[in-house]
Amino acid sequence: MHKKMSTLCSLLSPFFIWAWVIWFFEPPSYLLPSPIAVLRTFRSEYVTLLSHAYSTFSASLLGLCMSICVGLAVGLILHLSRIARFWCLPWILLSQALPTLVIAPLIVLWFGFGMQAKVIVTAMVIFFPITLSFYEGLNQTPKVWLDMSRAIGAPPHRILWYLRIPYAVRNMAPAFRMASVWAPMGTVIGEWVGSSEGLGFLMLHANARLDAAMLFSALLLLMLGSLLLYWFSLKMWQWYA
Repeated sequence: MHKKMSTLCSLLSPFFIWAWVIWFFEPPSYLLPSPIAVLRTFRSEYVTLLSHAYSTFSASLLGLCMSICVGLAVGLILHLSRIARFWCLPWILLSQALPTLVIAPLIVLWFGFGMQAKVIVTAMVIFFPITLSFYEGLNQTPKVWLDMSRAIGAPPHRILWYLRIPYAVRNMAPAFRMASVWAPMGTVIGEWVGSSEGLGFLMLHANARLDAAMLFSALLLLMLGSLLLYWFSLKMWQWYA
């Protein structure tokens, strides 16, 4: 009970600070709206907000699934092939030096406006932690387990399938939780660069109209969705473990 109250207080404290800033400094509403104004906007525009949120989080989930599938496959290839490690691993590492905002316009140019480009940008943002975590997990299987498996005559493909892969997947929980939080961020970047729907698109238009209440409503909805994705990933990994 004490832990739940502490969590609730930590979540509500920014809103109390926000309300105090509005009361004390009285900033103009186009710079910082009050929490009441944001709640009123959310209540009056909830259909628009939820429709754009559906577009954003649909792309986030698709990008997350895509990055997991591709990341696991690439991590396995890197583990099995010395040639792949020599040629591909440096490029995978160097790809993280390029900001997503630089690559996103090229993705939109190649794949057009819409869901496909957003999914690809999302997958690119979270591809690296998934791939590297799985690859490192395959290489860090406890030596004692490997020696015992070889001592009983287990062939390499069975050691890979029944020992290395389960161990690597079990230790991917931090990377997967990180990816679940980063996925909506990648989707919003794709929507900023080129999209006709989504919370990122809605935030851009609200900013152009100086509609700070709508901007904050979309931002809070994005934060709530990210927290739900994180909670879901946490529960799923607890169930798997």
